[in-house]
Amino acid sequence: MKVITFNSFFNFLEIFPLFIDSAGDIVIIVVMIKRLLIAIALISFTIIISGGCGAEQVSSTNGELSGGEMVFKAYCAKCHKINGKGGKKGPNLSKIGLKRDASFLDNWLKDPKSVRPKAKMPKPKLTDSERAELVEYLKTLQ
Repeated sequence: MKVITFNSFFNFLEIFPLFIDSAGDIVIIVVMIKRLLIAIALISFTIIISGGCGAEQVSSTNGELSGGEMVFKAYCAKCHKINGKGGKKGPNLSKIGLKRDASFLDNWLKDPKSVRPKAKMPKPKLTDSERAELVEYLKTLQ
């Protein structure tokens, strides 16, 4: 039995060898290719459905999301709106950078009820770095 690999357009399939049996017939390892296609489909589906929590994308001027924008989209956009995009439950944050400083935003995002005991906003489950990126992004909204 000889093992050969694709040399041209299908270089990405080199991990899937072709076997030539004694009669010269090519037998492709179909199971491995099916598993690859299933994995690609599952990854694509996961990326599509993890795109957010019901809010529209808020993008920067170059079309790519910054770290803070991604945090906003993942944790905040369901309830808060920026420039007409997002949820309606919480206040519009389009100009929050003019109204609040970084210290206030950081404390608010650590625990809203510690800043304002009657706050309706739940405590966000953010890491320190996510919170820092979000504060940096919110400060740009002016």
